[in-house]
Amino acid sequence: MKKININREPITTEEINKNKNFKNVIGNAYKIPKPMYKTPKFFGAMVLIVVVTTVIVLEYFNKKESKIEGVSYVCPPIKELDKKLDTYKVDAEHGDTIKHATGTKIIIPAEAFVDENGNAVKGQVDIEYREFNNQVDIFFSGIPMGYDSGATKYQFQSAGMCDIKGFQNNKPVFIKDSKALTVNMPTQYDGAGYNMYYLDTIKKN
Repeated sequence: MKKININREPITTEEINKNKNFKNVIGNAYKIPKPMYKTPKFFGAMVLIVVVTTVIVLEYFNKKESKIEGVSYVCPPIKELDKKLDTYKVDAEHGDTIKHATGTKIIIPAEAFVDENGNAVKGQVDIEYREFNNQVDIFFSGIPMGYDSGATKYQFQSAGMCDIKGFQNNKPVFIKDSKALTVNMPTQYDGAGYNMYYLDTIKKN
């Protein structure tokens, strides 16, 4: 408990004069601290943030531009959110039916693949597959959805899309002209007013 002295002796003139220091009082009253945004630390931090942000933005647009110019026509805006590929192994000579987790069935006939020289592929083939079932998947895939018709630009409306590739020993395989893969993909959209389109990433069409 704090004690308060209510019967203190009156202060003498000598004690008052001893503690007079009006210059220090006035000087301290005008010593207003600098605002945070005027300090060297704040300025340095802002410069660092601007530099880092600029580097990130330039790196993103440089990568995007290089992909559009020749490396790839498909450019995901955020690579980490792009759909990942699932890999299935198929016997090229006998064919197989792949059952994807979404319910999609990929029917691969026997002797359906050839190499880049047109020779029949034998043995095991790695099939890489992914699909895009909604607008969020499509957006983060970076797949272009615009097209021109009669000098007018339109946007595709999709009931579902898929990306499928085949490899053997890390080299791409191709579908023989006389063969065809069948992809039975379930969709959450009603109606039959959808056409089939293929994206050519080389011709960008």
